Amino acid sequence: MSFFRPLEWVRFSWDPSVASSAGTAVDSLLTLRDAEESDQDGLRKAVQSGLLLDPEWKHDLPAILRTITARLDRLHSDADNHCTVVCHGKRVIAMSLMDARAESPGHLVSGPLVLPEYRNRGIGSALLRASLAELAVRGVAQARGLVPRNSLAARFVYPKYGGVAEECPGPPLETAA
Repeated sequence: MSFFRPLEWVRFSWDPSVASSAGTAVDSLLTLRDAEESDQDGLRKAVQSGLLLDPEWKHDLPAILRTITARLDRLHSDADNHCTVVCHGKRVIAMSLMDARAESPGHLVSGPLVLPEYRNRGIGSALLRASLAELAVRGVAQARGLVPRNSLAARFVYPKYGGVAEECPGPPLETAA
């Protein structure tokens, strides 16, 4: 029996072309690039650290980890999967795992996931912009992302670049995988 209430979710949507015209600024010591096969361990560590250390995700953490891990398993074998990373040296410190299928209920599978010690530096916003721009290049006309209702991402990151919030009925992770 769980003493935690399940997360309440919000679905944000964007016109990805809006983000394409905005600049991407990350610290000069950081690199924003497409994930490579050699990044798999770093991606998994970033997911584990980023989500396990964030109390906003604790309620649905097993389902969230299963969804993201399943996508990472298919990252380089499925053309609809894409991942953008931010690295400090060779260490993956942030990532955004995407589903580029137009009909996807959630294009931002992981959302801009930033390790706790690197937050509040604009990395999440830059990663969101880069993700939306990538989805625009892949032909997505309206990008969607799911996020816990009262999370910092829902309040400060997802509203950027014209993000519009709407209610998200039901458990979204079952359809996002």
